[in-house]
This record gives sequence, structure tokens and C-alpha cells, in this order.
Amino acid sequence: MDFRPLIFRSQWLGIALGILSYIRTVIFNTLVDYFEISADKKYSVGVVLTVVFWFLVFFGYNKVRGRI
Repeated sequence: MDFRPLIFRSQWLGIALGILSYIRTVIFNTLVDYFEISADKKYSVGVVLTVVFWFLVFFGYNKVRGRI
């Protein structure tokens, strides 16, 4: 069995997830600075933002692929 297509696809998936994680970090840092969120609330805001961000990414991906 030839695993090259699977490896190639997983490389691009890793790169795409890395770029999306960077975008999420930039959005998070911008919101924290703009709204002057305190350090004790920063963790909660980060968790909520991460869950919402990845939900929108995967929902959008599945919507585009016609699975929803």
C-alpha cells in the first residue's frame, strides 16, 4: 500500500491547522488588549474563544464540503 498521498495530505492539514492556530492567537491577543481583560478572566476567555473558533472552522469546512 502506498502511503505517500496520505502523508502529503496530513502535511498540508498540519500546516493549515498551524496557520489557523496562529490566527486564533492573534484574534485572542487583540481582544484581550482591546477590551483590557484582566489576567484572571483571560483563561476563561481563551477557552471560550478557542471552542467557538474551532467550531466555526469545522462547521464551515463541513458546510463547504456539503456534509451539512
